[in-house]
Amino acid sequence: MADAATTLPSAPLKSSLEEGIMRLTLNTPERMNALSEAMMAALFAALTNAAKDNTVRVVVIDAVPGKVFCADHDLKEMTADANIFPKSRAAARS
Repeated sequence: MADAATTLPSAPLKSSLEEGIMRLTLNTPERMNALSEAMMAALFAALTNAAKDNTVRVVVIDAVPGKVFCADHDLKEMTADANIFPKSRAAARS
């Protein structure tokens, strides 16, 4: 992988590589950089690629400026699917 910077429109993750330093930047400040499925998939792919790239010496994970670095899992996304946690929801109603 050559030194480069890539950012797709609305990409949840920005990636750049310069002088052996790969910088992965969480890029959803409007959602407090919550770990959505898209964010986790992008992180997994970027870290997998970094592990295979001999030019990468270090990986730095940061976030675009905002209130927080990362707000944990994206609970809105997780609970939007009615099939997620069905047993725990039923138990909570009992």
